Amino acid sequence: MAGARRGDTIRPATVGPMDYLAAVATESDRFAAALDGADPAASVPSCPGWTADDLRRHLADVQWFWARIIIDGVVDDATAAR
Repeated sequence: MAGARRGDTIRPATVGPMDYLAAVATESDRFAAALDGADPAASVPSCPGWTADDLRRHLADVQWFWARIIIDGVVDDATAAR
């Protein structure tokens, strides 16, 4: 990091909820484009035993999960219990 010295405190950039939602939307679009036109029965080399349809379903579940975390504002177990 330019200008940083040993012992300096490094603070992460602050990112608001809409930025996270935009990231989920962007990655969802990328996944959709990558799988567009793929044979649902095609095997996925990096996921042995999975088909393109398995991957599509998994990615949809994961993207939905993270979008709900962002929208609901879940930050810890206490927040999740509400």
